Amino acid sequence: MHWSGGPNRGDRHVVPSGALVSLGRRAGAPAGLFALALLIGGCGQSAPPSPGASTTALHSVAGVPTSSATAILGPRDVPCASSGPAGTTPGAFVIESVPAGADRCAEIGPLADPEVTGLTNDGPIVAFAGFDAAHAGDLWLGDLRSGAVEMVYQAAATGIEIASPQLASGHLLWLEWAREAGVGYSVGGAGGPGVTEWWLKDMDTESRRITTLTHDRTPGFGGETLGTKILFDGSRLGIQEGLKDGATRIVVQDWPSGKSVQSVTVADRVYDFALTGDGVLYSAGTDRYGPYGTDHTRLMDCPREGTCRTVAPDVYDVAASGDVFAWLADPGSSQDSDSLPGARLYTTNAKLDPAVAVSSTEASRQSQGIRGIAAGSGVVAWWEQDADVGMNTLTISTAGSAAPFQLATSGDSVDVSLGGGWLAWFENVGSGDSSTTRVRAFPISAIVRA
Repeated sequence: MHWSGGPNRGDRHVVPSGALVSLGRRAGAPAGLFALALLIGGCGQSAPPSPGASTTALHSVAGVPTSSATAILGPRDVPCASSGPAGTTPGAFVIESVPAGADRCAEIGPLADPEVTGLTNDGPIVAFAGFDAAHAGDLWLGDLRSGAVEMVYQAAATGIEIASPQLASGHLLWLEWAREAGVGYSVGGAGGPGVTEWWLKDMDTESRRITTLTHDRTPGFGGETLGTKILFDGSRLGIQEGLKDGATRIVVQDWPSGKSVQSVTVADRVYDFALTGDGVLYSAGTDRYGPYGTDHTRLMDCPREGTCRTVAPDVYDVAASGDVFAWLADPGSSQDSDSLPGARLYTTNAKLDPAVAVSSTEASRQSQGIRGIAAGSGVVAWWEQDADVGMNTLTISTAGSAAPFQLATSGDSVDVSLGGGWLAWFENVGSGDSSTTRVRAFPISAIVRA
């Protein structure tokens, strides 16, 4: 089983150490007005703002209303792992913190509200979107060096959902989906039913200027395409689009010229894709449960010049960066059979030499899963989950190491990102109204195995 799992910066608000920060819309506030609600020391009372600080200053970025409220938590340099997780995956790798002398994590949080998703990072700069329907059209940008987090974008209309945020080279790109009234959200999903039109937008993170790169009505609503996922590495932009005839197209453009350098059309549904140095790597299969499932998936390598070739069967999630390729194979789900092995993560190099399984052997059991795969700077990171044990465990495999290791996080998650030489992840602690989220990260150079 797998679970795939500058200008206009506005006023700043100083948050006392240890405070819980609410990034959400204040109850009863007019639409478009946002404030920071602070819960000090768990007492449940809102703290008064610092003298002269503004928490609701509203301004416009490229004609789109957005809040300037910013939380400054102060530089946060905390232990990456003060204690191990409450439960660990049986038979999995050793639980350890980053080695002594480099065992400090940069941190943003804890964030009390709303729930967040879609973590992306470029070094210590991070971005993420809101998870729940009330905040699905919101984007935040944070700096782990200072502990600052700021809402930089709020969709101009209700009913807008942000997906697939990507941060690199001073630009934040994302997809926006508009849905029919009454159709529920599928935050983080691949479009889903009821999407009437979509946009691909780009924000210059310094000037905060926003540009619409692509806009289309979707098939069935007078349009031609539905953008379902993007990837951006600072020099190339990959766009996955659903077409009228049910096929999928992956377009790769040069950045910033926008010139198309590769286009791959697939008759089947594409589950995931990654940009490689020589083209694209994608997984695809036939629809099993409408737009939400695939069957008999396979991994394909499509170089910019030449023909596509099959790499491996039963593959779902895909990640690639430099000389590191990784993918999640799940024969049991792909072939709909409980007698076949479950999820296993494999890695190889850009030459596509024989792949090696790096996830725990226990993860091949049907009760376990793997969520949130990321690759970068010679590292692959993912969350291993065991339904019989509890919390997910962040696992890291470094090039040349004898075996992966698991980071002793204080909470679990499904989000992990590798960009600009930094590893970043969400840690979710607690449940329900008492749950909080931290964004934590450290430079990949800090990982030095004994």
